[in-house]
Amino acid sequence: MKKTLLYFLTLVFLFNGCSSDNDNNSSCPQTLNVEIISIENTVCGSSTGSFEVLVSSDEFMPEYSIGSGIFQEDGLFTGLTAGTYQLVIKLAEDCQFSNNITIENTDSFQVTTNIQDEDCSNPGSGGIEILTTGTTGVVTYSMNGQTPNTTGVFENLEAGNYQIAVSDESGCEIMTSVMIEQFVNPQLVYDIIGRNCAVSACHGGPQEPNMSKTSEIEALKDRIYERASNRSMPPPESGTMLTDEQIALIECWANQ
Repeated sequence: MKKTLLYFLTLVFLFNGCSSDNDNNSSCPQTLNVEIISIENTVCGSSTGSFEVLVSSDEFMPEYSIGSGIFQEDGLFTGLTAGTYQLVIKLAEDCQFSNNITIENTDSFQVTTNIQDEDCSNPGSGGIEILTTGTTGVVTYSMNGQTPNTTGVFENLEAGNYQIAVSDESGCEIMTSVMIEQFVNPQLVYDIIGRNCAVSACHGGPQEPNMSKTSEIEALKDRIYERASNRSMPPPESGTMLTDEQIALIECWANQ
């Protein structure tokens, strides 16, 4: 019978559960204590990982396998690449226990990023530069699964989240997530409001708030964007209308 593993918060694993045509086999225990002696992660791209487990039993002579179907008398497995291995422990032909043990990558190089956010007055002006240290051979960089380059530079990007895969000749690959945000020079918005809203007959004179002051403008970001986007500022009767580009700049400024 093959049974599955439940984990304790210790270095002892408890195997239990049944999945066999012979669940009534009284010689097969319902649980099995498995001690993890060690787990060694591997350097990214190499085969230096290992783990060792031990079952202490006076009744059985355990055999161990990692999913290959070939069993061995000891629970030591070496020369492993990163990945998840199905550990199978056999006490008898109809009495087996299994679960997974994972060998993780230890990153063999480091990745840092330089980010150029998108200027709302210049759409598609964002950029990403990936820098690495400790790499082996030629390094390739792929953005969102696209064709990789060897420079680590990505230009003409809009605001958004980008997934960058960095690989070197050792076979190591690191994924990094990069967020490009938007920004705009506030003075561009101040000028738009000054020309169209903070005029003597409106918010630059008798009507509060006085938008001739940048402090008032900054305090009213959300209100200004709301009224600009629904085209109630400046009012239609003024004969002045903001362009879509101007409204987009105000939105960008309000959200930064």
